[in-house]
Parts: sequence; C-alpha cells; structure tokens
Amino acid sequence: MTTVLSSDILEQQFGQTELKVLYRSDIARIICTKTKPNGKVLELSFVTFIKTGIDKFPTVHREILDGKSMGKAFRDHGIEFKRKTKAVYRNTFPAIFSEDSGKYSTIVSVSILAGTHETPYAEILETYSPEVKWPRQA
Repeated sequence: MTTVLSSDILEQQFGQTELKVLYRSDIARIICTKTKPNGKVLELSFVTFIKTGIDKFPTVHREILDGKSMGKAFRDHGIEFKRKTKAVYRNTFPAIFSEDSGKYSTIVSVSILAGTHETPYAEILETYSPEVKWPRQA
C-alpha cells in the first residue's frame, strides 16, 4: 500500500514545509502547514482520530499528537498508510483568511487507513490555499 502524502504534494510545489499544531486533544487536532522559511500558509486541517487506530498504533499516535506529520510518522515506522479520498471540492476562498479571496481553494475529505489490515486511524477535512495545485483525482 503506497500513497502520496499531502506533505509530499506541498513540498514538491513549495519546498520544505513545517506543521504547526493549533489545537490538540487525544482524539482531535487542528493543524496548519506552512512554507519554510517565510511561513506562507498552505493548508489548514481538522483531524478526528479513531479509537481503533489510536489503540493499534500508540507510539505513532503520540508522535502525531506531538506535532509530527501523520503520513511521515507512519512512514518512519514502516507502517503502511493509505489516504482514502472521499470527496474533493473547489470553493471560493473566504476573504477573512487572506487577500486570496475570490480565488478557488481545494477542500479534501479523507479517511486514513493504516497497517496491513487498513485499520481506520483518522478522518480529515483539509483546506488548501488557492496557490496549491491539487492533483486531479481519477
């Protein structure tokens, strides 16, 4: 099970990125992905973790809660990781966020499955800056 990570897509387009955790609990987190070194916001995501996955991968889960990219955490532990895209939307970017209002951002709803048995680990709603070129879905 190989998958292209959202962080891979962002780094291919913008270079090195950093993840900032804006909120976290044991069952959820809100993250912001920014470019390094200028801090341009590329992604804002709301993650809900699933208990089955938390229980199956406690070490990886702790690293993710501590601020590591989800895909990179699983990859670093040699655990298979799959992004199951449920929906991809294009919507006008709200003026409240930046001068990019009126441009279209990409919103992705995705389920995260991990391990050889594709254990459900998380549900994510990702919102990408209008500057991000999201790959077309088959």
